[in-house]
Amino acid sequence: MLSLIAIPYLPDEAAVHWNTVGEADRYSSKWFGAFSLPFIMTWIVLLMALLPKIDPKKANYEKFKGSYNLLINAFIAFHIITLAYNLGFPVDVDRFVPIGIGVLLIVLGNYMPKFKHNYFVGIRTL
Repeated sequence: MLSLIAIPYLPDEAAVHWNTVGEADRYSSKWFGAFSLPFIMTWIVLLMALLPKIDPKKANYEKFKGSYNLLINAFIAFHIITLAYNLGFPVDVDRFVPIGIGVLLIVLGNYMPKFKHNYFVGIRTL
């Protein structure tokens, strides 16, 4: 929905990748820039909705539903930042990305121990 609202205001070429110093180094059409990440996120969310239904340990997903949903919402946050950058808002990518990934790893590190045994999400140690 955000992409549909933003499309008239996006430049013809939207940044889709940044280098380590925060400079955009790959561009694409505004349509690809606005809809590629939501398209990928939609497939991931659909897959994540399907996995609990086919997992033999499906009952365990209810035990860590909040952690599972947090993982999905992380994708949405990164898309909002990309749109904001392409709309001209002052997004300091060289600071946001390392901090964002650091926060993501901290949050995942705190939530992953709450994941109950299943066949698709988490880290297998066997």
